[in-house]
Amino acid sequence: MGVDKTTDAIVWTPIGGSKKKYNGTFDGQGHTISGLYVKATSTYTGLFAAVQKGATVKNLKLINSYQPVEGLRGKLGIPMGLNMYELYPFWYRFFTELKFEVFHSPYSNRKLYQRGQQTIPSDTVCIPAKLMHGHIQSLIDDGAEAIFYPCLSYNFDENLGDNHYNCPVVAYYAELLKGNMENLAQTKFLYPYLSVNNERELSKTLYRYLNTVDKTIKFREVRKAVKAGFAAYEAHMAAVRTEGEKAIEYAREHGKRIMILAGRPYHVDPEINHGIPELIGIAVTVILHLWKKQMILSMAGGTLTYMALVQFVFV
Repeated sequence: MGVDKTTDAIVWTPIGGSKKKYNGTFDGQGHTISGLYVKATSTYTGLFAAVQKGATVKNLKLINSYQPVEGLRGKLGIPMGLNMYELYPFWYRFFTELKFEVFHSPYSNRKLYQRGQQTIPSDTVCIPAKLMHGHIQSLIDDGAEAIFYPCLSYNFDENLGDNHYNCPVVAYYAELLKGNMENLAQTKFLYPYLSVNNERELSKTLYRYLNTVDKTIKFREVRKAVKAGFAAYEAHMAAVRTEGEKAIEYAREHGKRIMILAGRPYHVDPEINHGIPELIGIAVTVILHLWKKQMILSMAGGTLTYMALVQFVFV
């Protein structure tokens, strides 16, 4: 691949599939592909839907897969924070199917935090919540005709635990934003209370709510969009699991040690995960010391790990 490739949100047909996996070598040469929109219900989706063991896809950056598509019903913004790091594929697909132009706020940085800093009412609330004020202000500044951030008592049920409650801050922070950000009067702030674990009930609730915003929205449209949203979410989660499996397979094939960092999806936010390189560096130092019993070697290993992470990973 000789050049960066940017598209205007074209619909992309994934390379390979469950029956015929990609079996070659693709070298992106460090270039970037952006603007791909994968409209599919299969869990095998992405730039490459499935890759055969032994095939290689390297030196390629794939960003902004969920590009805004011009819609007849206006420009709808979604804040890229808290649970939207996991749920954005669902809502992007849902509202795009309803012919909204869907876009998200920029990824967090210090300047974005400062844009909403004056509207934060509590100094003790967590940093991820504080950042939401900057995300909302960014969407307003970027001309969002509507902003969507629902209240969800429960997250999607993955059937892996005793319950699937959201943190109260995550669940209802939209109420606080509405009550403290006067600039929200410049746009329509949509924050319905929803249950996302029953497709039919979710369709009914969304139809009743959205029909008060736009009378042209029909129930059959909402029902179809909800189905598409669930398919997009399942495909996204399958892709995340696939990436994890690839990492584990690579580590085992090359005799590498595996370290698992457990956290919430929004911990990948570049303004939130500050401190992770230090923690990993400390962990490497401890592991080396327990293994080799040499203090200088342990400290050197931890320091080099930290420097590599801040230079090439957490940039």
